[in-house]
Amino acid sequence: HRQPPHPLLRHLGMGDEVRVATAFYDHCTLIHVHMAPLVVTILTSPNANIGSIRSIAIPLLTTLLQPVKSSINTSRRAAAVANANMANGMHLHHGHHSGMAGYYHG
Repeated sequence: HRQPPHPLLRHLGMGDEVRVATAFYDHCTLIHVHMAPLVVTILTSPNANIGSIRSIAIPLLTTLLQPVKSSINTSRRAAAVANANMANGMHLHHGHHSGMAGYYHG
């Protein structure tokens, strides 16, 4: 499952997708990794080996998080089906009940 790119990426000159964004600060480095539907943030010291993180840790994380990603996607699909079924059910039953339903007519 691939998510569409954010509409601002192309306008910012960032192409259609950003998979890894790295921000360097005085006291830390942040690495945000987009693994749809997850975003993983890695916080490191400023002198961390970013190349090793990108070439070793991120592929390992991708493999380790695959069951979580699959579970989230399955859950989202099930929720979408349930919502669609509920909406269709409400649509089918709408108008079949008397306006007085639920009132005592004694």
